[in-house]
Formats: sequence, C-alpha cells, structure tokens
Amino acid sequence: MLQLIEQIIVITAVFLMFVAMIKEIAHPSIVAFLTLIFFLIIGFTTPEGILESVSNEGVITLALLFIIASVIEKTHAVEKIIFYILKSPTSERGALLRMMSPLIGLSAFFNNTPIVVMMVPAIQAWCRERGLYASKFLIPISYATIFGGMFTIIGTSTNLIVHGWLLGKGYEGFTFFHTAPYAIFGVVVGIMYLYFVGYKLLPKNDTQINARYHDSKKYLYEAMIEEGCTLIGKTVVSPEFRELKNLYLIKIMRTYDSDQTTETISPVGPDEVFHAGDVLVFTGTLEHLQKLDVIKHLSIKAGQETTIRSLQTGNSRLIEVLVSDHSSFVHQQIKDTQFRTNYNASIIAVHRQNERIEKNLSDIRLRPGDILLLLAGPDFEYKAHDQQDFYLLTSLPKRTIFNKKQLIVSIGSFIAMIIAVTLGFVTMLMASLICLVVYLLFDLLEPEQVKNSVSYQVLLLIVASLGVGKVIESSGTASLIATNIIKYVGFSLGAVALLATIYLLTNILTEIVTNTAAAVIMLPIAVEVGDHLSMAPSATGVVVAIAASASFSTPIGYQTNLIVYGPGGYTFSDYVKVGLPLNIIFLLTTITSVYFLT
Repeated sequence: MLQLIEQIIVITAVFLMFVAMIKEIAHPSIVAFLTLIFFLIIGFTTPEGILESVSNEGVITLALLFIIASVIEKTHAVEKIIFYILKSPTSERGALLRMMSPLIGLSAFFNNTPIVVMMVPAIQAWCRERGLYASKFLIPISYATIFGGMFTIIGTSTNLIVHGWLLGKGYEGFTFFHTAPYAIFGVVVGIMYLYFVGYKLLPKNDTQINARYHDSKKYLYEAMIEEGCTLIGKTVVSPEFRELKNLYLIKIMRTYDSDQTTETISPVGPDEVFHAGDVLVFTGTLEHLQKLDVIKHLSIKAGQETTIRSLQTGNSRLIEVLVSDHSSFVHQQIKDTQFRTNYNASIIAVHRQNERIEKNLSDIRLRPGDILLLLAGPDFEYKAHDQQDFYLLTSLPKRTIFNKKQLIVSIGSFIAMIIAVTLGFVTMLMASLICLVVYLLFDLLEPEQVKNSVSYQVLLLIVASLGVGKVIESSGTASLIATNIIKYVGFSLGAVALLATIYLLTNILTEIVTNTAAAVIMLPIAVEVGDHLSMAPSATGVVVAIAASASFSTPIGYQTNLIVYGPGGYTFSDYVKVGLPLNIIFLLTTITSVYFLT
C-alpha cells in the first residue's frame, strides 16, 4: 500500500511537471530541476543519486562536445559547404533535394542548430535572387537536419544521453553509427515524401523583412526637444524621462548649428545627455502616443514619415534575431533584460507566431522563438558572437579566426575523433577528451569561449530529467506503467503494438515538451517492456532515441523547428499539415526496422 501511494505521488508530480513545461511557466530545465528537488525533500531520492546523474557519461560527453563544436564553428567549414550547396541554380524541387541531401550528412556529425541558423539568411537571400518563396525550403531544411541527427551517436543530444543512460545501468551502449540502420529507411521515405508531397503542402509566404514591417509607420514617432523642455541636460535614466514609460527610445538625431551636420546616436546609452533641438525617435503603440504630452516642450513632429528602413543610418543597421530557448531573456520583460547595455542594440519590434506584438514594447515578456528587430550599433557584431541569448537571422561579416595550421588541426582532430570512435579504439567520452586536449595544446580555445559555448540550461535539463527518471524507476512506477502497457496492449495486440506504444508515448511527449525529457522519462519504461519481449535494452533504446528525435508536427518539439518558425512566416497548422505524415512514416519504419533487425 505504501509503495502504491509513493507511485501515485511520483505520477502526479511528473504529470504536473509536464503541464508546467507545456504552459511555459518557467524554462523546462527549471521545472525539471524543481521536480527533482521536490523528490529530494520528500526522500524519494538522495544527494548521492543526484550526483550520479551529474557524473553520467552522456552528460559529460555532451558538455565536451559543446566546446568542440564551438571550435569547429570558428573554422567556417560548415558555412563554406552550405554556400557551395546553394551555388548552382536548379529547379525549385531540384534545389530542395540538393539542399537536403548534404544537410543530412552534415548534421550527422555537426550540431544541427548552427547549421539551420546559417541556412536561414542564406536561403532567404538565395530565394530573393530567384523570385522563390523561402517558406518552401525552411521547414524541409529543419527536417533534413533532424534526419541526419538520427544516424550517429553525436548527431543529437538525445542519442548521446540514451547511450549514457544505458552505460550507467550496465547495459551495452550505442556504437557510433548504431542508430543508422534503424533510421535509414525512414529517412529515405521521408525525403521522397517531402519531394513529392510535402513541398506542395508548404505555404507561399513573403518572408522578407519589408513584408514583416510594412506597417511600421504607425509604431514609430518623432518628437523634438524644444527650448525649456525638462529633458534638456537629462539622460534616459533620469526620473523626467522615465515618465515616458510606455514608449521606447530608439535613437536621437542631433543637428549642430555650427555646420548644420546631423549626428545619429543609436543605441542611446544611459549617459547620453539630451540637448535642445534633439529629435527623438520612439517606438510604441498608438494609444501611448499621448504620453508624449506629459513632458512640456516635447512636441511630436507632424507629417513625418518615419519608417523602419529610415532608421538605418551611419553606423547603425537593422538586424533580426531569434530568441533561443537557452536565452537568459526568456520570461523576462524587455525593460529588465538590459539588452541595450549588453549588446549595444535597441529592440524596435517583436514578432511572435508570425504576428507583431502591439502592446507596450518594454513590458513584453520574451519567449523562445520570438523574432526581435534590432537597431544595432557598430560594436554589436563583436558582442553578438559567442552568446546563447539569440540566433542571428541577418548575415554579419565573418571574422577570420584561425590560420591555415589551426584550421588543419581543428578539423583534422575532429575527423580523427569520429574515426577512432567508429572503429572502436576509444569511447566517445575518451575521444572527446583527447580532441579537447589537442585544441588546448594548439591554442584553439579561450577561457571565455569555453564558458560561453556550454549550454548550461540543456545540461541542467538533462541532469534533472535523469534524476526524475531514477525516481520513476526506483519507486516501481516504471514497472507499474510497463505492466499495464503489457497487460492492455501486449497481450491482445502483440509485440509490434507494444513497441509502437512506446514510440508513440515518447514521440507525443517530444512534440509537446522537450526531446531530452521525453527520452529520459520513457527509457526505464521502455526497458521494462523490452524485458517482456526478450529484447536487448539497446534495441528499445533505439526506439526511444528515434521517437524523441522525430519531432515534425510542432514548432516547439525541436529547436531547429523553432528557429525556422518565425523567419518562414509559418503557422502552427503548417507543421501539423506537413509534419504529421512524417511522424507516421517514422513510426512505421522504425518499429519495422527494430522488429526485424533485432
């Protein structure tokens, strides 16, 4: 009876954890961590158990690969391949196939997030030159990188974590290409589906920046500081200026009487002093325009046609970025992010789910996937590198990082790491450590780079999920759920139905929460079901790994889907319409492959 009560508490807590993740009450890593702390407080786990999750081989390997990937990104090798892919003009569908095939290969070995981030502006420019719709290509390139990630142990964090979990339990882990034979059938059918059917289902959206901000005039206002205005001699942090709490200052245009030259000051720093004659450009909603009347001798310039494009003058330029799901800005109001100070850029507008948010800009709480239009200062490029708050959707000049010798060492060491693991000479953890040591010896890493390259929220989510998974297992909850699945599905429908149930549960959780949490929570249950089928844990691990990666029918289930969501002008239903058949394809092909190959 006591064990049943414990299991009810565990099921309730995990259910509430998933609800909190779906409702975005906080970042998934925080929600999972608080759930784990709850289990610690009530005695369902121990500090030693949590430390065991921290020291999991998959977690450590993933942390090392974050650092290694940051070095590979600086070689610009992936970018050169991408631009070569887009070089030769072909038919629309031919171009789609030309893009997808090499992307699948690249994402099997490289982190798929930066690949998609680099592809977005490149594809938009490529489509603009040829009069094509970028929305016909952006979802497919996200799907292509998901396809490729299924092939190798380093293709996705999910594969690596499943591998680490299996090793931690004393089971046989994955080899480097362990999942490839089970994924290849689905990938081939998936490519054919996108080429013949999916392409027709994709919308024709105008994704250029001009289309997104065509109504910009009603959001931008100019006001002149006249003699006697209380703002003269004050700054943006002064109490007088803070009275304009519902308007956001983008730039100052200052004309000098001596030579009639005009200086544009943007972004406006906290120490910038207002002068008489300054023209202030604000962004805000129409209802807040009347707030300008609060300050005497601050007059609206009537008849001015201030547009988004007109803001781009001198050293200032318009940049679009997409808020990442690892961002420190998530769930913060813009006024609390210190964006202007940290990045020397002003936020002009926010787009969410293909719609511009028309509320007071400074009060908007940012979410993953939000597109921010920035007016960036001259040193934005430097400050925007090696950060995890946002992805750049506008191409910036590339910096030369490595000389020829360093390029050879960085790429050569990475290739050697892959070969050594593939041939079974060393484990993935050991190979990663050796590769990292080589990078350090040849001065390819800087301390700041190491700190910035590791996604701590991802690691926290994985560690917390592993801890919650241990509680599900140790409390007997995994056995309880597995027993009921076997009882109500297995006995009447057989082994294939059991595997399909595990796949479906994992895949549904992936689509609505996160792939990592879905995989770790489902693994103990999957292994219990596998025991009933006399199936090796590594085989059921493959089912969970592929199901957790095959996120196609929502923009929130997988990071690359979120990245192309705004830039492609997609709606939620676009993902369902194009992606749901892919979910079904991978369900059928994965279960068939696992059933016949194990």
